[in-house]
Amino acid sequence: FTFGSEKEYLSIPRETLIIDLAQKYAKKLIELNKDKYELIGYCIGGFIALETAKILKENGKYVSRVILISSHLCLHSIDNQVLIEYAYGNVINSDLSKIGINNENNRLQKALISLVKDENVNITNESLSELSGDFEDLGLAFSKLLKLSHKERLKLMYEYLNKKEFNGEKSTISMLNILYNIFEHSFKGMIYYKPDIYDLDVIVLNPSVKVSTFFPETKSDVNWDEVIIGDLKICSIEGTHESCIDDTHIKNILPYLIRRW
Repeated sequence: FTFGSEKEYLSIPRETLIIDLAQKYAKKLIELNKDKYELIGYCIGGFIALETAKILKENGKYVSRVILISSHLCLHSIDNQVLIEYAYGNVINSDLSKIGINNENNRLQKALISLVKDENVNITNESLSELSGDFEDLGLAFSKLLKLSHKERLKLMYEYLNKKEFNGEKSTISMLNILYNIFEHSFKGMIYYKPDIYDLDVIVLNPSVKVSTFFPETKSDVNWDEVIIGDLKICSIEGTHESCIDDTHIKNILPYLIRRW
């Protein structure tokens, strides 16, 4: 499953995004009326697969197992749009140092930690622009960015994409904007999501390189031993969150997809 219609996807309340998608997908799978179901999900899709499997089982369907690939909870409650734009820029490999944000040695996370002080609170635009002391340059950079509109900031990030991958055509920019909208909605949806308890057989595949983020971590990631009461296996796979499913690493995942535990 993919997000499908952008308009339909964005119309789902972010507070219930994961559960609503699971209900939608479970309905379609139940209609197939198969003897057995096996669900696999990557990133946010892992949690959607887990919730979908739970609904299938509650409806009397046999779920053989669920495989989650690099699925992690959102470890904060920060939905500041400028920071989400920055996160998106990282995902699409924009050279964000050129917009004035120097994140060497994870300086941005250190600056944000100085604002939230280990509390699970949001970060305002004003607090970003007022960063001072060791982080004065970041405060100035955010002040300049905040004078631009959301579309202008995205356009600026697109200018610093790898030119071999980005041709600058209107159709490409339009798709990047659509992907941003999906990214932002999914990002906010994960802020509200909390796992339940699942009587399912589950394999969790975690990349060997820990997920890195510039956001302060004020929540704990999922403790799989506490939420899975079926057969649980947690395995390490090569790569990072982004690279673990690329063409150089997918061979490491395939044995888990075909092996019967």
